[in-house]
Amino acid sequence: MNRSIERLADPVHATLRGAAILAGMALGEVDRATAGALAQVDRTFLPDPARVAVYDRLYAEFPRLYKSQKAIFRRLNAPSRQPSAAKP
Repeated sequence: MNRSIERLADPVHATLRGAAILAGMALGEVDRATAGALAQVDRTFLPDPARVAVYDRLYAEFPRLYKSQKAIFRRLNAPSRQPSAAKP
């Protein structure tokens, strides 16, 4: 991945903040140019150049993991099929 990662301040509420920014954009109250300024970054993580090859090798496993588990997650996310209650 050899790229920096920015962590947002108060990451517990990051998805809520993101949804609010998107809603503001949809309503025309927030434009794309200023949307980024609404999310405060509290720390930036930089890759260790000596470990980029290791990061790349490990990251290459993710598509294989996804492919091998795709059917499992399809079954887990399928609507449950509970037997219907008998009518008196």
